[in-house]
Amino acid sequence: MSEFNDPFREKYGETVIFRPSMTTILELRRKTGQWLRARYPPGEYSSKDDINNILNDYVQHHFKNILSIIDNCSSYETLIFFLEQYEKTANISSNQRDDRLTTEESLLWSKHGPIIRKSLRFLCDTIVIRNQPNRSTQISVSELQLEELIIHSEEAIRLSVGSDATYHNEEGDIQIKILHPERDAIYSIRFEQSTNVSEYENRIHAAVNEFQKHPDIHKIFRSAKNVEVYLDDKFKQVRGFTLSDVFKLFELLILKSQRTGETIQSFERDRLVEVIGELLSLSSNQVNILLRGLTISECTLGDAPNYPWDHRRHNKLHGKPFYEINQANSNRIVTFSTERLKECHFELFSMLRESKLPAEWFTRELNNSVQKYSQAISKDFENYIVEELRNLHAPKIFCSRFSKKIGSQNRYFRIPNQIGDLDILAYLPHEELLVIGECKVSKVPNDPRTFDSELRKFHDYQHQLNRKLEWCKQNISNIEQYLWLNEHFPNDIRIKFVSPILITYYPSFATAHVNGFQCVSITELLSGLVAKQGWAFPPILPIIE
Repeated sequence: MSEFNDPFREKYGETVIFRPSMTTILELRRKTGQWLRARYPPGEYSSKDDINNILNDYVQHHFKNILSIIDNCSSYETLIFFLEQYEKTANISSNQRDDRLTTEESLLWSKHGPIIRKSLRFLCDTIVIRNQPNRSTQISVSELQLEELIIHSEEAIRLSVGSDATYHNEEGDIQIKILHPERDAIYSIRFEQSTNVSEYENRIHAAVNEFQKHPDIHKIFRSAKNVEVYLDDKFKQVRGFTLSDVFKLFELLILKSQRTGETIQSFERDRLVEVIGELLSLSSNQVNILLRGLTISECTLGDAPNYPWDHRRHNKLHGKPFYEINQANSNRIVTFSTERLKECHFELFSMLRESKLPAEWFTRELNNSVQKYSQAISKDFENYIVEELRNLHAPKIFCSRFSKKIGSQNRYFRIPNQIGDLDILAYLPHEELLVIGECKVSKVPNDPRTFDSELRKFHDYQHQLNRKLEWCKQNISNIEQYLWLNEHFPNDIRIKFVSPILITYYPSFATAHVNGFQCVSITELLSGLVAKQGWAFPPILPIIE
């Protein structure tokens, strides 16, 4: 356990977390207010350039203060303290999901919890990245330094995420007001409209709840079978270990934690290499290669910036649960927490789904296998949607995937290469409706700064789906003639309407920006169909003969 004493405690259920005292918050607010007003006089600012400059300078000011403090107190003990806090916040989030918080606690945690958790993870990462390998003396850390680190990091993350979410991606009015020194606050920011962002966050929360009704869907993205089939042999050949070894290691360490009750574990690095070698029957050289792809140290970022919002930083740290840090006695210590193991277990599967690997493992020889794995996941996702639609009792839906042709083995109508696969072709007889669906295994953006790249991808998807829609409309008579030959469709098919739809895994922020059709998550699709007992997603377009 940490040897630090909490100057202020905040309690959620039975879990108590360290929080800065109001005295420290007000004093730091006074100092940062002086700094900001010296550069930008009190008053209202509404031009895009002024607002960008103010927000960027203010975030950078917080960030520089974080580095200044960490460079004086980066140590194993400081890392353990923040890891303990991170574990506690995971427990609070779990209790919230299980309705073990009061209504007041749950509302408070929904408002502040995500920023607190982002901040703690950022601090853990940065403590290790800024650690000095040759430091050989015990570092003393004051409670005031801990409080200031939390305040600076939470404010920097809140501002960077908030400004991007509401300004860079929303065409609306924004105004920032720098207040006079006699006011308690330093500034106020007014966003006239950020409805798309708030609606998107609500959809994410609803999707998480709906996923509980469909537990099998997550198995698609964590398929041990697909890892074995598409990745393990090539990994063994190129790297000396398999990805199944990696996931087995995570699971064994999580089980050990659950058995012993130790949520944070630490090993001297050489000893950890021995332990993993024994668990997985690997040589020390193979374990060292494995650990390089799973470990954050002072060398991990290289030339990438350490800003919490930078995608290059995110890509280099994603999926790495182990922290390697220098201890006072010059030994290299590797530390990890149960929560980070669970998160990185999920993050590694997410990376594979996107055809990515930790850079320390990647070689061109592995690229083809990773691509095949990703394609298999996409097909499994499409098959899952097809089965779920077929299993609905109301509305009755006949459905299948089609690649290259529509019909039977001997009688078929060919789909042109430029059209590509029809991920979902569904027929609703009572509505005489043909649904043309495109499926995409979307992920939840890491923060609003990824919204722009997501929008660009979805505009490409829009063109793909529109192309397939037009082809189907032009070939309705052929589709009617051959579709019934597929075993999953009825003999009598009459199509008077068509409806395009884009189906994703998680809800997409792009929904509000895609024109011509609906973009819904798998849970939104199924709940909408059940609620209406029919097709619930416009447009429904008539076939003009």
